[in-house]
Amino acid sequence: THADFGKLWRLHKQYNTTKDDIIIILGDSGLNYMSGGVARITKENLSRLPLTVVCIHGNHEQRPECIPTYNEIKWCEGVAMIEDKYPSLVFLKDGETYYINGKSFFVMGGAYSPDKEYRLAHNYPWYENEQPSENLKASVKAKLSQEKKNVDFVLTHTCPYSCIPFDSLQSNTGYENIDYSTEFWLDEIKAMISYHCWYCGHYHIDLDSTDCRFLYDRVILL
Repeated sequence: THADFGKLWRLHKQYNTTKDDIIIILGDSGLNYMSGGVARITKENLSRLPLTVVCIHGNHEQRPECIPTYNEIKWCEGVAMIEDKYPSLVFLKDGETYYINGKSFFVMGGAYSPDKEYRLAHNYPWYENEQPSENLKASVKAKLSQEKKNVDFVLTHTCPYSCIPFDSLQSNTGYENIDYSTEFWLDEIKAMISYHCWYCGHYHIDLDSTDCRFLYDRVILL
């Protein structure tokens, strides 16, 4: 959404949503891209929306665990992070599994930013921890290796390298010669779990492939 939440307000009007309804943004919500007053105004406006907005970490935002105002909470049988002022704006933690309405969701955020050099050159925020760390990746694999992991849905920001729709990205720039270490690692995770459907964002396209569904403008009702 990159801090453009018009589609969420339209969703509320279409379905007459309340705070009991959950919308999940697959990274780059825009809530923690800027800091200070800009972030505060964005969060105050969005928190008025009659929805619970749940976010996965993308590559255009700071990790909430690096922001002092965030606290860990127990949420849907997993660990999530919120700010006390905005309890309806929830950030999920990488590597956690959540249970919502009887369905299980394994979550993994982060990706390399194709626009990294542009952002640095123009003094726009760029966060060095945008991709999962080696320690985090090791802990997630260790946890998965200890148990047979079957989930209904996998929610990520980027996708496994084997699922990248390169043919559909030919008109986009910035996806060549970048660091795909997260995507290669997600291929390893893909081999360790079974799932009904894998959803991701990041590529700014709406596309269904054999192993992954890419969402940008679409909203999928589960």
